[in-house]
Order: sequence, then structure tokens, then C-alpha cells
Amino acid sequence: MQFVVAVLKQHEKEFDRLINKLGEVTSELRETELVIRKIEKIDKKLEALRGEVSNMTKVSPIGR
Repeated sequence: MQFVVAVLKQHEKEFDRLINKLGEVTSELRETELVIRKIEKIDKKLEALRGEVSNMTKVSPIGR
């Protein structure tokens, strides 16, 4: 009986450790997701600027 209790306590400690690790990983994933969203927004803004610059260079100068 003591063996079973000891094994259960050991498993409980391992589960606690794994739950804490899962919390850390989940937090890191959230942070990563936020960074990815910010990079995507920046990329969209850069693409819009690229388009504007491209349109400006295609316009022929006035008076030619």
C-alpha cells in the first residue's frame, strides 16, 4: 500500500512539473503570436508603401 502511495505522490509531482512547463510554453506561444501579428502588420504597411512608390515612379513628369 505504501508503494502505491509513493508512486502516486511521485506522479503528482511530475504532473505538477508538466503543468507548469505547459503554462510556460503557452505563454511563450502567445508572445510569439503577438510578434507574428505585429510583423504581419508591418509587412502590410511596407507593401502599401511599395505600391505607392511604384505608382509615383510610373507617373510621367508634367510638361514632357
